[in-house]
Amino acid sequence: MAKVIPFKSKGAQNAKTAQPKPDMSDIESDALSLLEEAPDEEALHAAQELIYDAWDAATTGECLALAQKALEMSPYCVDAYNIFADHAKTYDEALAIYTKAADIGKKYLGEEFFQNCQGDFWGIFETRPYMRAKAGIVECLSALGDKINVIKNCKELLKLSRNDNLGMRYILLPLLIEMGKDTQAEALYKKYRDDYSSAWFYGRALLDFRKHGQGEISDKSLRAALSLNKIAPKYLLVKKKLPKYLPGSYSTGDESDAIILAASQLTAWQASEGAIQWLSGHCTKKNQKTMPESS
Repeated sequence: MAKVIPFKSKGAQNAKTAQPKPDMSDIESDALSLLEEAPDEEALHAAQELIYDAWDAATTGECLALAQKALEMSPYCVDAYNIFADHAKTYDEALAIYTKAADIGKKYLGEEFFQNCQGDFWGIFETRPYMRAKAGIVECLSALGDKINVIKNCKELLKLSRNDNLGMRYILLPLLIEMGKDTQAEALYKKYRDDYSSAWFYGRALLDFRKHGQGEISDKSLRAALSLNKIAPKYLLVKKKLPKYLPGSYSTGDESDAIILAASQLTAWQASEGAIQWLSGHCTKKNQKTMPESS
């Protein structure tokens, strides 16, 4: 999961909707309780190797069977729980399994590890199953509309991983804006001020509009955002409907980039009084300037 956004990509969403529904009772109940015994490191390593095979499996059934086998090898195999959560029937069910996965991952890493390695997570290989579980929690909470806990978990992940390898800032920034926490949003933006993604530039433009209103400062920020992605306003202005499933990949400035950006920021733009009208007016003026003169 390289980048997490508050909507499932097509492949992951299908796991909740179109795929055959796996029987979650296949997960052994003992494996879903926190363990008291110290993990067998050799068994855990072997179990993780099975997870790599599960991720490459041709079918859902094969993937789940390998995950179950990994759990039998080591109930500390957090990524096995993550796989079962990925294929849960509902977001509530997935959330429960991701939460259990995160609890087991935290127990395995230990409190001292969290204290000594805070900020460097993800860069340390052993943290990644836990981080994937926490990102899954964010995704489920987003789908369930629990904005307060989305913010809480995003902040926790950013504290653990300063480099934000899982892209929590792209969820957190528009959510903070939507909820009127502009000071926190501004601090988050400044923390990653060197981010040259379209989403970050559109977030900057919206923050400037909320602070300064329409004018030189916000207009300049919006022009910079439009220079990176000219397609996003079609979705932000709802002139083009967002697809049911988000693209699995994108390049800056392309249609997929615009879709992912709008999916995460649309509510924040709509919640900012006058922002949609400002964006629409700016785009209309821009189009008028570029229209060829009549002969």
